[in-house]
Amino acid sequence: MKGGTGASRLEPDLEEVTLQVDDKEWTVRVIGRSQTHTAALLMLGFWMSPEDAGAPDRETLIAGRVLSELNLDQLQSAYKQSKPPRTDQSRDFFSDIGNRGRN
Repeated sequence: MKGGTGASRLEPDLEEVTLQVDDKEWTVRVIGRSQTHTAALLMLGFWMSPEDAGAPDRETLIAGRVLSELNLDQLQSAYKQSKPPRTDQSRDFFSDIGNRGRN
């Protein structure tokens, strides 16, 4: 639509980029985005194998709207703060609830 109202649009993004860290190549993909207009956040996934379509080897949350807007320093910083994804989604607070009896 021409003659827009000034609202920002999300442009098509790169699907993935390759990042070199410590002599290893990582494939970086966006695996999630914030849905609010106040905080533009991306959930990035890092894969050791570019063919892997499963869960990432590492992941992190970073400020940004689209992958193509991130520069090399931002990607390297995102990698440094990334961690392996949690596989156990249980919460420690409730971990022993099944072992309790009623008194």
